[in-house]
Amino acid sequence: MMPRESESCQVRHVIAGTRNLAKLAALRVLLRGVATVSAPPGGDAPDSLEEGRTVAEIAETKARVWSQWLLERGVTHPVVVTDGGLLVPGLASAWTLTKTRRFAGPGASPVELATALLDRCVHLVGDERRIGWVEAATIAAPGREPVTFVAESPPGVLATSLPVRCDGADDEFWVPSIWLCPEFGLKRLSDLRSDERDARPDHWSRIGVELRRYLSNSDTCH
Repeated sequence: MMPRESESCQVRHVIAGTRNLAKLAALRVLLRGVATVSAPPGGDAPDSLEEGRTVAEIAETKARVWSQWLLERGVTHPVVVTDGGLLVPGLASAWTLTKTRRFAGPGASPVELATALLDRCVHLVGDERRIGWVEAATIAAPGREPVTFVAESPPGVLATSLPVRCDGADDEFWVPSIWLCPEFGLKRLSDLRSDERDARPDHWSRIGVELRRYLSNSDTCH
């Protein structure tokens, strides 16, 4: 059940359950005006927990672990954790959504991940190359049950090659370089102008709406 509107409070502070700079920056943009977002204190982190049947399960597990880890260090601010995965229906059981960032082996670079996916899908044609993305975000705070939101992107089409230049990709956001947008004439997602991105209701913006609504109404104020 969502908190009542009368329980709203002013801008609060949340901790991002990640040390990935790209994701941290994205969360700050997403929650601007509603919450300030900071990286976890110190330089270490809890052991990475990537096991789960769904991205929602993984996000919630991570959020619980991060929340306990922070509490042990005297930090009681809510923690926000996100986890997502690529949908490749054409690969059927040969693809595991929850292993999107690890399917090419530990330590694979963004270019290696993109190349490995294109190689694995080289036999797919037509509608078999349709792809999607599902994202989950969990907010956890001491003494409260975590709250999880899940959203999917509009469908895309998997490219057949890497862009001429793709070294700007990072570990969290490498998929846009090989994602073609049907709504923009199969233009690469990574090449969309800012106004085109704003006009596209993707998974990230949908998650942002839910996070902002929850944080704006939540009675957990820190």
